[in-house]
Amino acid sequence: MNVDDELRRLFSDDRLELRPLPDAEHAVLTGVKRRQRRRRVAIAATGALSALAIVAGTVAVLQPEMRNTVQPADSSTLTFPSTTGPTEQSSTSAESQGGTASTSNRGGVGSGQGTPPSSSSKPPTSTTTPKTFGTAQIGPTGYGALRLGMTKEQAEATGLIKPNAKAESDSGCLGYDYAGKAKPAGFYTVVISKTKGVVRIHGRGDERTPEGIGVGAPVSDFDKVYTDSGTTHGAVGERVVAAPGNAAANYWFIMRNNAVSEIRLELKEQDCYK
Repeated sequence: MNVDDELRRLFSDDRLELRPLPDAEHAVLTGVKRRQRRRRVAIAATGALSALAIVAGTVAVLQPEMRNTVQPADSSTLTFPSTTGPTEQSSTSAESQGGTASTSNRGGVGSGQGTPPSSSSKPPTSTTTPKTFGTAQIGPTGYGALRLGMTKEQAEATGLIKPNAKAESDSGCLGYDYAGKAKPAGFYTVVISKTKGVVRIHGRGDERTPEGIGVGAPVSDFDKVYTDSGTTHGAVGERVVAAPGNAAANYWFIMRNNAVSEIRLELKEQDCYK
């Protein structure tokens, strides 16, 4: 028997014939769609993972800066970090170098360059008012309602004085205190001569001469105002100065702790004490 014929006979046998199932086409199409869906899901998942990786990398890079700007969640008071420091520092550095830094950020319209600082600016001037000492003027003729030369009756009529505990001095003059401010016996605030009237008026701590020297003024200020004050008296730093505007009177300044502590107005000629 011929081999070719035998093989042809065998392969033509109906038992070897493969017949498709009735729903074979539907099954094939369903399988193709299933594989397409799986491919799309795989592609979407790959894209999502890639996006997550990019975001994670960005967060990692920005994390140090975020730590500098976000306050702790448990802070009771929210404090926003200042963002003006570097700008101010740069400005200060530019000014310290003679103002040569660019001012393009403050340029004028249509110029593209900054306007240079005005050369006509003036340095700030001090507005501090010099300190004054004393509020009530003493001299050149009196203090308040009291006047040198007043009689006993005139001085008492002012209501400002009361007799001292030792009303009459050893020399026969009358001694007074300010009303409500009694001094020890023999220590007089106002002295009245029986022949010359009021010869001494002592300030109450608020006195100031017309020249501006009052209680509390430094000795250096006193020396500038009363340049001819070389006459000294006693052991407590007394300075005797002729009262400007009254040739018959002197100022007596008591100096303590390098400052004026008391001021008296006295007649140059009196008969109550030396």
